[in-house]
Amino acid sequence: MPLTVSLLLAMTFYPSRAVANVVYTVSFPTLPVTGTITTNGNTGVLSASDILSWDLSTTPNIHFPSDVNDGNSAVSVTGGVLNATPSQLTFDFSSNSPGALIFASPSTFPSTFFSSPCCTDVMAVEFCDADTPCVNQNNDQTFSTVQLTQIAPGCCGGSNDVGESGVQVIGVNDSLPEPGTLALFSTAFGTLLLVARRRGARLAGFNSRCSSGRFR
Repeated sequence: MPLTVSLLLAMTFYPSRAVANVVYTVSFPTLPVTGTITTNGNTGVLSASDILSWDLSTTPNIHFPSDVNDGNSAVSVTGGVLNATPSQLTFDFSSNSPGALIFASPSTFPSTFFSSPCCTDVMAVEFCDADTPCVNQNNDQTFSTVQLTQIAPGCCGGSNDVGESGVQVIGVNDSLPEPGTLALFSTAFGTLLLVARRRGARLAGFNSRCSSGRFR
């Protein structure tokens, strides 16, 4: 098979692959939390069932846990505030749905943690809209916030929070090609298609001259 045709076939069928899990990289310049959130590839409004795994960490501290992941914590999503596209994960901090996205260890934080205290260390990363409060180590509430809370029962506790508004990007799919790469891909495809058509036209003219006896 000619190289041009092979390239065209490869480029044509490559984008038709089935939707796979998507790993979004999480990073906040003003909050010491980094990591990843992995979804099942669904887009639009997401629920907790769309989140397959997560691993969010902060600066290690001698008193507090420094990591929440799908093996040691739970995730909860309320309202229609968490949205996904193939390239980004967003949260609507101005929504009045109410809505929240919470990664917490233990899973009782903050829903029943303060009414039924336990002796378990706490780490929670909370995203809260304008109608749903984030709760810190003192059971204080803040709205339209992304917040990190850590508690060491019998010792101490601390929190960091950043106020947000509107729809904000909270995760980016780093595996997608850059826009410039996509443009280059499109240009290359168009060029190869044009070359293939011209070669096909010359071959058709050659065959026509041969069959009519006019080939010289």
